[in-house]
Amino acid sequence: MSINEDALIWIDLEIDGLDLTKNFILEIACIVTDFDLTNIHQGILYSYFLLIKYFLGPDLVINHSKSLLDAMRSWCTEHHTKSGFVQQVLDSKLSMSNAETVIIHCILTDKNLNIIDEIVDGKTNDNLMKFVRRNQIYRERRLVVAGKCLGPIRSELKNLAPQFNEFCHYRSIDIDAISVLCEKWFLNIYKQRPFKNDNDNDLKNSIELLRFYHSTIFK
Repeated sequence: MSINEDALIWIDLEIDGLDLTKNFILEIACIVTDFDLTNIHQGILYSYFLLIKYFLGPDLVINHSKSLLDAMRSWCTEHHTKSGFVQQVLDSKLSMSNAETVIIHCILTDKNLNIIDEIVDGKTNDNLMKFVRRNQIYRERRLVVAGKCLGPIRSELKNLAPQFNEFCHYRSIDIDAISVLCEKWFLNIYKQRPFKNDNDNDLKNSIELLRFYHSTIFK
């Protein structure tokens, strides 16, 4: 996949707790759409060497040590252990720095398979980032961040994923903020919104919700 114009990058993070000064990122998921909310991703990102899931964009599980995971707050420890997610984190070979590089590479190029294991092995990271920084989309920061509850997400990206944060526009589109305004100003339409309590599909549900607002309010 490659991007040649302004676009939205929908981001969701799984973090270990509520303290933004101590958190670490367990999982980062992204979907890229244009401003008509059409998905741009065309390729499939997958490597058996890494624990990488793929739906409409990269969904990367980040490796952390057992001692760090054991220090998570009790709810996270219980919930993520029961779901098997703790083991996924331990099994992953992907560092946060690797994840940043994989996502940026996936967005800027059509190459999405062979490069991944090389990134993890440290063979291409420096040269790839030199290429990325020459890219017009990167230099102009034309990817606007979108998603739910973006305040903490932008803070985490700035602190824990600075390369990726540098890649994104400073502006954000927060679906929660839009929903608050729609509820206050267009209550009848707001009541008709599609509502799904499905944490596993937060990004897709957020895109669907903005499509609804676009067709009914921002038309």
